[in-house]
Amino acid sequence: ERAKEAAALGWNASPISVPRMVMETYAQIKDMDWSLVNGNLSGWPARLWAMEKHHHYIGGSGGYGQGYGPQAAVGAALANRDIGGRISVCFQGDGDLMYAPGVLWTAARYKIPLLMVVHNNRGYHQEVMHVQRLSNFRNRVANKDGDLGPVGTSIMNPDVQYAKLAESM
Repeated sequence: ERAKEAAALGWNASPISVPRMVMETYAQIKDMDWSLVNGNLSGWPARLWAMEKHHHYIGGSGGYGQGYGPQAAVGAALANRDIGGRISVCFQGDGDLMYAPGVLWTAARYKIPLLMVVHNNRGYHQEVMHVQRLSNFRNRVANKDGDLGPVGTSIMNPDVQYAKLAESM
């Protein structure tokens, strides 16, 4: 109940909140045989979804492996495809996907079904936060706003059109 209350905060925000993205996705798959093959999202799926079967969550990289998610998701989706009838769901960070976007080609080429919801915050967000922490700690300010986080860690200008990227594959 506490997780649901926390998820309700900012429910109507724009862009939508992570908990809302998680719950909107769950509403579409909850009555199916599903497997979350990537996407911890600060634990929101584990707190809000009924994970009752061993295949409902395959786990993570174990070490915050950068670029791990898309490849792991496609591999798990391949295994689920061969089981038959199970839908593979992936919450994919945009930065993680940018390490090896060719994995979308692999999924398309080998007809590996996968619902991939890209969490597009236009940056390598984990790195942004780390750079901000270090910049503040070392009192290094590079611009008038005092924010060094986006330097080398943002994915903007141009913004990546992930739907078009997937479509091109």
